[in-house]
Amino acid sequence: MSASSASDRLRATHQESLQEQIGEIGVEAGLLTHAQLEAARQEGLFPQNLLRDGVLDRTQVADLRRAAAFRVARNEDKALGSLMAGHGYVPESMIRAALLVQRQTFEESSRLVRLSELMLRSGTLTQGHLVALHKLRKLAFQTPK
Repeated sequence: MSASSASDRLRATHQESLQEQIGEIGVEAGLLTHAQLEAARQEGLFPQNLLRDGVLDRTQVADLRRAAAFRVARNEDKALGSLMAGHGYVPESMIRAALLVQRQTFEESSRLVRLSELMLRSGTLTQGHLVALHKLRKLAFQTPK
């Protein structure tokens, strides 16, 4: 598998995950029903058609996108944290502490700070460590031929 096709697959998976999270969070928040979500998905332009149909307004869609982006990034960061701990780069306790800072920052400011940024800032990891971890992560997403 070429690097570009692996990258394309990661990007598509990320987009699908964002769409899934927007729907889940919308239902969890009571902004839409499961029936409205399924109807919107079947039409194909989710969440644009929820705007068109007046189910959600622009502010709600923006808030859902922001929350979904946080949830997807957080799941990615948890996976990266597991990789860090699994390969002995960082103790799990430091990863948990950084993820707590990440959540608190988002809750206070709606700003997403990635785990890698927190680890770099604290001096826990170097840029070289992150390059190695990202290479390991890409290998995990490649499927055998």
